[in-house]
Amino acid sequence: MSSESYKVRQENEIEVLKSIFGEEICDLRPEKRKWQPLNIIISLMPQKSMSLAEAYAQIDLHIICTDKYPDEVPNIQLENSKGLSHQQVAVLHNDLVQLAKQLQGEVMIFDLAQHVQIYLHEHNKPSYSSFYEEMVSRHQEKIKNEKLEKQLKEDKERQEATERHVRRQG
Repeated sequence: MSSESYKVRQENEIEVLKSIFGEEICDLRPEKRKWQPLNIIISLMPQKSMSLAEAYAQIDLHIICTDKYPDEVPNIQLENSKGLSHQQVAVLHNDLVQLAKQLQGEVMIFDLAQHVQIYLHEHNKPSYSSFYEEMVSRHQEKIKNEKLEKQLKEDKERQEATERHVRRQG
C-alpha cells in the first residue's frame, strides 16, 4: 500500500471517530504542514446504550499509529483509569493488544474503543468509600460463598445417600 493511501485511510478514520466521539477525542498531533500518523486519546465511559444511571468506571484509550497503520498494529496505552483495579486495566490492555493483532490490516480504532466501553460496562461498580467498607463487603461475600458451598455439599451428600438407598432397594 502506498504512503498516500495510509494517509487517506488514517485521515478518513479520524474524521469518523470525531463524528462519533465528539469532545471525547483529542488529536495530539501538532498542527504542522507535514502529515503525521494518528496519535489520539479517546476518553471512554461504559457504553451509553446500556442505560446506566451512573458511570463509575472510565479510562482514556491512547492510540499511537505508525505511518503504515492499519497494516501495522498501533501502540495501545490505557491512561487515567477510574473505578478499575490495576489487574483489570492489565487484562483490558492484553485484550486490546490481541484484538488489534486480529484486526491488523483494517482500520480498528473504533472497534478497540467499543471493546473498552463494553469492558467498562461489565466492570462498572461503585468503588468503596473506605477500606472498612470494602473489608465488610468482602467478608459478607465470603460468608455467602461459604454458605453456598455448604449447601452444595449437603445436597450432594443427600443425593448420594438417596442413590445408595435406591441401589439397596433394587
